[in-house]
Amino acid sequence: MAHERDESLFNSAVNSVLNDQNHIKSLKPQQLTALEAFLSKEDVFALLPTGFGKSLIYQLAPLVAKKMSLYKNPVVVVVSPLLALMEQQVTEASKLHLEKAVTLIESPNRSNIRLGLTHIRGPHLDCMDWIVQEVKEMGITMSPVLIYCRTIKEVGRVFCYLKAELDEDSDNMIIRMFHSKTLPQNKTRVLSSLSGEGNCKVVVATTALGMGLNFPNISHVVMYGVPEDIEAIVQEIGRAGRNGEQSHAVIYCIKQYTKVDQVVKELLNSKKTWFNTHQQVVQSLESMFLKVQINFGSCQQYLKLHC
Repeated sequence: MAHERDESLFNSAVNSVLNDQNHIKSLKPQQLTALEAFLSKEDVFALLPTGFGKSLIYQLAPLVAKKMSLYKNPVVVVVSPLLALMEQQVTEASKLHLEKAVTLIESPNRSNIRLGLTHIRGPHLDCMDWIVQEVKEMGITMSPVLIYCRTIKEVGRVFCYLKAELDEDSDNMIIRMFHSKTLPQNKTRVLSSLSGEGNCKVVVATTALGMGLNFPNISHVVMYGVPEDIEAIVQEIGRAGRNGEQSHAVIYCIKQYTKVDQVVKELLNSKKTWFNTHQQVVQSLESMFLKVQINFGSCQQYLKLHC
């Protein structure tokens, strides 16, 4: 009986909300089911076709909840990766008389990260010699360095080069690999070290060591090979400097970058100044996600010293 009463209250609230709207005549059964479940404090996963009206479910939720007297001032938080989509959501919310829609944008830019870009000719790995020197000088007291490679094969090649150059200086497991085929116990050791609980200070990895992992003390990120798109570049840059300290990210452009998208190709082929390259990346990001500013502070001095 209580269930029937709740369902009747829900239907009455939905009808009242729809009567207040000029552009919505009715809801589809799936929309009603999802909305009712959500307002019954159930978790809802709505896998529905494009253009079906998924957004309308959570847009109507606060209006229906208020009609049902479930909440005095209901709030819905919408997370979106696209600026254009955010603006559209605010416009649609206004049409529903949700006048207090607020857009919060957090830029992925961190001004403490400096980015360098340099082209590597041939198969040589002497661009990694500054890492070798730092390991020899600092040992386990050095700040962690994360080297991203595009393939497992490249991971192995870079790892073997560093091991050979360091010789006995690498005997304390200061250098490790991390990729999809790395043994679980070795992955655990790498993750522990990057969290500050081990001797490993240089990790050569694929993107298997990627999103969702937070290591605050990484001072250098090296991209050996170019990520496929701007988003991937930003993700890998963002591994550095999470503790707020001055950090560096370096892209080593090797071979032919045939697998990268057109935006990245234009960036790599650009003969412009560092500032204009910075602006180019920002414009690319603006068209894809949020209005951000990535700090491409001059890293030429750094590259001259270490590369």
